[in-house]
Amino acid sequence: MARAKAQKVKVFIIESPSEEDLLAGRQEAGALQQVLELLGIPSVLYRCTTSEGFRLATIRATEESKKLSASVLPVLHVSCHGDKELPRLVLTNGTMGVEEFSLCTLAMNGQCKKGLVVATSVCDGAWLFDVKAGRAGAFEYFVGPTDVIDWGEALVAYSAFYYMLAQGREILDAVEAMDGAVGREFLAEEDEVGPEAKSLFWCWNQEHLADLHKKQRSKRASSRK
Repeated sequence: MARAKAQKVKVFIIESPSEEDLLAGRQEAGALQQVLELLGIPSVLYRCTTSEGFRLATIRATEESKKLSASVLPVLHVSCHGDKELPRLVLTNGTMGVEEFSLCTLAMNGQCKKGLVVATSVCDGAWLFDVKAGRAGAFEYFVGPTDVIDWGEALVAYSAFYYMLAQGREILDAVEAMDGAVGREFLAEEDEVGPEAKSLFWCWNQEHLADLHKKQRSKRASSRK
């Protein structure tokens, strides 16, 4: 098999650890940056504690992303806790809902010369995906876990993800490698789109959105018969 051409990647990390994480010295971002440095992937880290701080971090990341050439794949990596029920990001102090989060990524994706990858290192992060935001252009790809994960699993999985990206592999191949890295099998079936899939990590992209839109239109047409 021919080796894939290396892909230039830049990762913008936004981290908002819990008070318990801070007391225990658990900070995924620092460890992830060491991995990225070894892989030759440049990164920028923004730490915040509130939704306003998160919004300001994405504004700074957006300004930085404007400088990237069209050959560089931009990734917004979000590291914090999550709440599946609402769903929302759980920050150091306060929370951020899906709609507000999507507005942040929409602004950033609009400035990127190459489509933005949103990577959520968040428990149940795949549930933060918003169909309307995706159709509006809030991202090109949206990656996240479909269940609760610990920081060790997140770091190992995303290390595999970024390694695959740097090697020039497709996003979906990189997501499949994440499951393998933590001893899981990528089991999503073709008709399973989104967080209900069986695999631990999932990826939405614009092709999935188009397929989902067709299914929704088909269901509405059938209900009118």
